[in-house]
Amino acid sequence: MFTEIITSAQQIAAPAVNALTRVDLIRAVRTFGVQLRLRLTNTLAAGPATVINNGGTPWSVFSRVGLDENGARNVDIDPRLAILWTQMFFPRDPDVGRVRQTNLANGAYVLEESIFLPFSGSPIAGPAESIFMERDVRRSLSAFVNQDTASGVGRIVQTPGTSVISAATIGVSQRYDVERAKRTVLLPVVRQVEVPVVAASGEFTFKIDSTRYLQGIIIQQDTTGAGEVADIINSIALRADGRDLFGPGLINYEEMQAWAQQDFAADVVPRGALPLWFRKGGRLSNILNPNSMSNLRLVANVQPSVTVGATNSVIRLLLLELERVEGLTIASVPYQI
Repeated sequence: MFTEIITSAQQIAAPAVNALTRVDLIRAVRTFGVQLRLRLTNTLAAGPATVINNGGTPWSVFSRVGLDENGARNVDIDPRLAILWTQMFFPRDPDVGRVRQTNLANGAYVLEESIFLPFSGSPIAGPAESIFMERDVRRSLSAFVNQDTASGVGRIVQTPGTSVISAATIGVSQRYDVERAKRTVLLPVVRQVEVPVVAASGEFTFKIDSTRYLQGIIIQQDTTGAGEVADIINSIALRADGRDLFGPGLINYEEMQAWAQQDFAADVVPRGALPLWFRKGGRLSNILNPNSMSNLRLVANVQPSVTVGATNSVIRLLLLELERVEGLTIASVPYQI
């Protein structure tokens, strides 16, 4: 159990383009989540635009968000994956006041949307069992963003004209309690990996290398030019030597998305995304232990996207991992994983 939840708000004004922009967070606490609320203006001219990419989210002009502990990034992900992570933890969109691009006509559009880095939420039975704490309180702790373009072309819209990003600001809020002396069971690490899809394959295999416990995976299909798409993966399986987590044959991708909707009691699988949640009932005893399995891997039937404007197709995985850290987590996990 935790006691008081406190919120501390700061702001990133005019984030740098093609460079990390940081804001300090409060240290030596237990962090239950961090919110980054983006507001920017997208001005379309010499158009109109022809297609809206990435669901029109303003976060698509950013390539990274996360937490930095004096150079160690225990959260370092694409913000569109952070949106999906939020939807896993808070079924039904919690973002009050979200404004995405929905209009193709010339004009200036003020867009805004929140990203949450949620270490606790509705799928978690014991919120403090896997809460975020920095590994060394003597060092810096910051939230960071990377805006990698000042143009919305190929990100927010496709257009024969221009799409110019301006007036970006990000409000940063941290939810925490001061019960640092109460150790957690496992500490979260959230990271992404990606692999290019350069040709069609009936058995495209991607090995999941990790020594940490695994509570969930989010699969994203993405491209340069068209952004998120839904036509790279046709069918999929998750296997280990001597064990099929789903399989043994490849399962139709849309059928897996339908199962995911049941798992989360909501539509959390927009476009080509697939969230997989192993921590059933919110219990740590249900998460995957890659150390007890050999050759954990995703196998899929794939091809490069043929969506208009798409180039450089990739499959991106967000790995929701947990690890033991001596001195911060309890001495031994009280149940077998």
